[in-house]
Amino acid sequence: MTGLAPAELSRLGRLVILVGPNGGGKTRSLQVVARMAGANQTSHLQESSDADRGITFLEYSHAETVNQAGNLRPSEFADQVRDARETVDLRQTHAALDVLMTHTARVLSSARHPDHATSADFDAEMIRAASFGRLIRALLDADLGFRLDASGTALPTLNGREFLAHQLSRGERVLLSWAHLLSQRAPSLSNSLLFLDEPELHLHPEACWRAISTLLDSVLGPHGQVWLATHSLPLVASACAEHGMGILHYVSNGKVEYAGNSVERVIGGLLGGEAQRESIHAFMGEADRLSVFQFASQCLVSPAPVGLRAAIHSHDSSWA
Repeated sequence: MTGLAPAELSRLGRLVILVGPNGGGKTRSLQVVARMAGANQTSHLQESSDADRGITFLEYSHAETVNQAGNLRPSEFADQVRDARETVDLRQTHAALDVLMTHTARVLSSARHPDHATSADFDAEMIRAASFGRLIRALLDADLGFRLDASGTALPTLNGREFLAHQLSRGERVLLSWAHLLSQRAPSLSNSLLFLDEPELHLHPEACWRAISTLLDSVLGPHGQVWLATHSLPLVASACAEHGMGILHYVSNGKVEYAGNSVERVIGGLLGGEAQRESIHAFMGEADRLSVFQFASQCLVSPAPVGLRAAIHSHDSSWA
């Protein structure tokens, strides 16, 4: 039992956004649609058995610590790389970020070594590394690379700087985890379905929308589709500015309804009520008043006196 009322959704485009109060049924709705499309609703990431259209379900999950690659024995390192590739859990991927980045750096370094031996396994590793790098560029606007330390060991870099997982923000680590999980399913991402449950957690709204927009434009292909459940008004505003109000659906008490023609209801659901809306308007009004005061103060600055000799010289020069 899902606790959801029967619903028939129409007017669906490449982006579908579900908004509404906590407990209204947004996550359950995503899970039901994903299951109907062929995904396993218990997995954070699962490929569909349909070879023509993959299914990807991402919801927020993170590990409190990131395992340091330098502290692992070679066998432990290899085990973590294997486990991270097989997992459908963002938490496990998050914990293995340093290991995954270091492994990718070693692959990139080996590819440039004049004596490296090519093989089917190594070619597959290079494909994974290239896909991971493309998604890092798409989601974080950063270049994945490597440098060699004094012993000749390859260490990962981002935009030419040494990669240190513990110095990244949680949002950056979330996006890196997305990049890895999605890169593992790269062949099935074209024209696939992507389900995102509250992706704005630990992400700035602008960065979150840039990531989603990039996935739509550059990763999923012209027939790909994103289903998104969110509480973020800035994220909804950015999405509607680009895709129109028809992408909105309101979820409350287990009922999903088209909301493209009832934006007031959507705004009320996102802000929580009239009091919250008035607080937002008051806050924005303060910013407007501050701008007016700054402009007025600049206009009222006393003019600087001009010396009589300088004024006469300027007058004579104008007639020269």
